[in-house]
Amino acid sequence: MPEPTKTTRTRSPEHPAITLEEAIRRTEVLYNQEHYNQVPAATVLDHWGYRPKSGLGQRILAALRHYGLLEEKGSGDQRVVWLSENGKVLALKERPDPSWIRACQEAALAPAIHRKLWDRWGENGQLPSDSTIRWELVQLGFNPKTVQGFTSTFRATLEFANLLHQDDLDVTRHDDSADPCDAPTGDDVGQPKEMSQQSQPMPSSGAIGTRDWDLTIPLMSGERAILRVPIPLSEADFQLVKAVVNANLDALKASITRKPARMEDPGGE
Repeated sequence: MPEPTKTTRTRSPEHPAITLEEAIRRTEVLYNQEHYNQVPAATVLDHWGYRPKSGLGQRILAALRHYGLLEEKGSGDQRVVWLSENGKVLALKERPDPSWIRACQEAALAPAIHRKLWDRWGENGQLPSDSTIRWELVQLGFNPKTVQGFTSTFRATLEFANLLHQDDLDVTRHDDSADPCDAPTGDDVGQPKEMSQQSQPMPSSGAIGTRDWDLTIPLMSGERAILRVPIPLSEADFQLVKAVVNANLDALKASITRKPARMEDPGGE
């Protein structure tokens, strides 16, 4: 009698089991309980509501490592973890802060599989359809049963980190056949009417093979700050933009920030 055929389970490449947004919420819980201290892994799981041997809890711990939010040493009962530098920034700062945005985007692309897919498709900040992503993942050795979940997590993470370009919000692309008078204005896309001429949408880059990419930073006032660059940039141009922005922000602070209102002396006349 022939022996029963054993089915071989395809093990997918390592990847985070949760979105970056959820991972950041986990770092906030860890910071609120333990701050910057090194903590037994079992204690972290307990803070999150999982038993020490919980499979889901272990996968969430692994996800935070994939995103570069946790560091660890030891194994078994001697295993301890603590927040990385990016983990501290994302747990403590808020989205409008430039350091939060930078840390968030670094974390989104930290998992090896995320970086591999981003290098393949992310040059223009756009991904193909989910069907194409799933097909590519199977070619990379993913278990077909896991590709749907990973695809959703991957796309949600890049959207959360503001790495994807949204065509329906792009007012910089030109159609030569269109009447320029029909182009949307700042008010058409919900920008404050008080915006000055200098802060209205700038013209798209005219260089062949390039397009403009906007990094939109929501401000606490409800308005937006926008950094616009033509893509793709060379490495030298990227470093130049980075250096100029960093050098000018502190110098501009006095002229672009609102001075706090003076409080009247209650003892004065």
